[in-house]
Amino acid sequence: MPGRENEFEFNVDAAMAGSTFRGQCAELCGTFHDAMQFTVKAMTPANYTAWLQQQIQTAQKSPAPSAAGSPGATNGPVSGSASPPAEVNSSPNGPATNPTVEIIAQNIAFQQTTATAKADVPFVLKFTNNDAGIPHNVMIHGGPNVTDPVVFDGEIFNGVDTRNYQVPALKAGTYAFQCKVHPNMTGTLTVQ
Repeated sequence: MPGRENEFEFNVDAAMAGSTFRGQCAELCGTFHDAMQFTVKAMTPANYTAWLQQQIQTAQKSPAPSAAGSPGATNGPVSGSASPPAEVNSSPNGPATNPTVEIIAQNIAFQQTTATAKADVPFVLKFTNNDAGIPHNVMIHGGPNVTDPVVFDGEIFNGVDTRNYQVPALKAGTYAFQCKVHPNMTGTLTVQ
């Protein structure tokens, strides 16, 4: 059911540690049902503990979200026409300390399929989810393909709402971005 979190458990034989399992939604839940896919990597208890500690340390180093990224912060309505590519907003008097890239999701699609950010500078990714009751996020891959490793994974949240993701500095290059919940939602981030 869209907007509802489902959980399940399964046991992996210890001999299968290091294996990766693929899965997908098993209920006909609506549009893009066939694109709801996921992977599970089986790890030894020691490797899992090390991975978990790394995730905790990374989360503790992340800056706290700004007030604008708190629940309830929203943008106004968006027209049905496609928006131009998302661009970095910066100060006219020189580079801003926190440039902003804006991306909007509506009708289970990114309104901007291209975005631009400055290289070697952390930036704010202002993501607006205009799909009421439908979860979305933005994750950034480390290269031009959605099969490249994920270098940034924003919080998944239901619309209508906005989050200001704090994205660490990226090197110049081309990066794919994607919604984790709806993998068919993709775009290209050019960092220059």
